Amino acid sequence: MTGEEPKDQPGRGRPMSAELDDAILEAACDVLAAQGYRGFSFDAVAKAAGTTRPAIYRRWERREDLLLAALDHVMRVHSADADVARILAGASDEDLHGLIDKMLESFVAIVADRRVSAVSIAVSAAMYEDPELRALAQAHHYDRRKPLEAVLGLARDRGLLRGDIPLDDLIHIFVGAVQYRSNMLVEPVSREYAANVLKLLMV
Repeated sequence: MTGEEPKDQPGRGRPMSAELDDAILEAACDVLAAQGYRGFSFDAVAKAAGTTRPAIYRRWERREDLLLAALDHVMRVHSADADVARILAGASDEDLHGLIDKMLESFVAIVADRRVSAVSIAVSAAMYEDPELRALAQAHHYDRRKPLEAVLGLARDRGLLRGDIPLDDLIHIFVGAVQYRSNMLVEPVSREYAANVLKLLMV
């Protein structure tokens, strides 16, 4: 990629380039994975993306905003669906089991991606050092997991998940067991392993 910015500089009101958005987020993930948060700057990302600082500023005003966008990008997460509870209202128990299986498969695929692990570890390390970033990242995380809470909450209400453990703890137990194996032990996480962890939480 050249140092010239793709067609993203025209007059006010014209939409920005989705191609450049993706290039910037890819570069941001690469910088985070290779250099951590301390090496994560608009200059470093602009250089890696072959673009300019102003192009990044037009999209994300703060480094923290770009970091969270990069985290969403690498984990393939999108904004929480505010209507998910309404969508699930008519779901059968079989439908819920199917949704949980799909979420399980998606989560295992994400965890298996070593770049995802590198980026998430870099973000976690930064959260220890920066209280403001920690608050932003925690709020961002809880917003992004609302669809998961809705699915698992309904499953628990239906008696499919253990009701003696708070929903928040159920999520932490599952995610923690999977990420411990992946990030701490650096061992592969199979679908069978993740399914076995989930079985401990099912009724």
